[in-house]
Amino acid sequence: MHKNLILLFVTIIQALMLASCVSDNPLPERTGTPEAAPSATRTPLPSPTALVTETLVSGSISIWHSWDESDLPTLAKIIDEFHSLHPDVLFDVLYVPVEDLRARFEQEVSQGGGPDILLGPATWGPALYDAGASGDLSGLVSSELTDGLNQAAVASGRYQDALISLPYSIRGVMLIRNTALISQAPETFEDLVSSAQSATQGDVIGAVLERSFYYSAAHLNGLGGTLMNEDGAPAFDDRLGLAWIRLLQDFERAGPTDYFSDNDLDLFKTGKVGFIIAGSWKIPELSEAVGPENIVIDPWPDYQQENLPGARLSGYVQSQNIFVSRLLHEENHRALRSFIEFFLSPAVQKTLGEIDLVPANRSAQVSDELIAQSMTALAGGTTYPTIPEFEIYPAAMDLALRSIFQGEVSPEEALSAAQESISLELQQMRATPSP
Repeated sequence: MHKNLILLFVTIIQALMLASCVSDNPLPERTGTPEAAPSATRTPLPSPTALVTETLVSGSISIWHSWDESDLPTLAKIIDEFHSLHPDVLFDVLYVPVEDLRARFEQEVSQGGGPDILLGPATWGPALYDAGASGDLSGLVSSELTDGLNQAAVASGRYQDALISLPYSIRGVMLIRNTALISQAPETFEDLVSSAQSATQGDVIGAVLERSFYYSAAHLNGLGGTLMNEDGAPAFDDRLGLAWIRLLQDFERAGPTDYFSDNDLDLFKTGKVGFIIAGSWKIPELSEAVGPENIVIDPWPDYQQENLPGARLSGYVQSQNIFVSRLLHEENHRALRSFIEFFLSPAVQKTLGEIDLVPANRSAQVSDELIAQSMTALAGGTTYPTIPEFEIYPAAMDLALRSIFQGEVSPEEALSAAQESISLELQQMRATPSP
């Protein structure tokens, strides 16, 4: 019966949705533009015949999401499996185009409506919480649950002493290697440089490493530094900031570098590059180009410097998260808690790997080797900043990095100028009343 229920739910969803695919990419894509999204479609889950069960969980759960049409059968399967365990919990599922989802959620909650659960990017968190739309999950989930998730992603859901969201899938910046050219994973940055230099022969390039801000900023955290303080104030103009710049300059020892172009990706696809730094969402197309047997995602190597104990390279980790409405009814808490724990459990998270999503639960046993490697690599990643102040940083930091790499100014001058520029913009931001 449950198989029939899954098929019926999926059929209803696919019949009601328009054939369009939307994806949310918090980290910038270097090519391509998203297609237009379909209009909102409400899909109530059919009520099954009552099952004999020992559970006492009951209630109703409404969910809003912007999952791609091709992924909806997996969402339907997850909901149906939970419903089979808890037949007294009813579901109401609504697809909303990603460009409308956040604003509509805020509006509906402000008017006393909206769903219990919102599935969306972690970057929405502070704005939703400040608007009084999302609630605090701290009293709804256990520390055992959060401890089992990718910790960089969990940190993206912490804001103003509250747990405003929890990650269910992760993505981020990673070190990718062509095993046909370089067989060994580098344990240290010097290993990476040595392997890349040895592999560079003829038209083969050992490494083309990305140095633009989005793809290199987390190395600062890996060295023990930080881009900003908790209040958003810049904190990179110090000895660790200078060490970060020296590391990025040292990328040139491994081979030619890249700065926010597709050159590194294109060369990797031709099988001519050993190492690149890229987003996890590029893995499927890179694997298809060189063959899955020739691509590996390596953990970030150590950066061995006497004055930087424990230093390593790193990459930003971002996530798709579960938010709850601030209007949750207390009598529905048990049903919501049970569903969130179920959704984030290793067994259910494993199914996300089947649709090329990287599970947030570190114990999920996925069958796809590249997704398993992504989970390991992202475990050593850095939390992508979600506070509003971060929006000021990319332009100023990219300007500083470009000026350094082009030899226009010294690292000291560039970092000092960037910190001063960002501090000034922060003052202006805080002096301007919110709309």
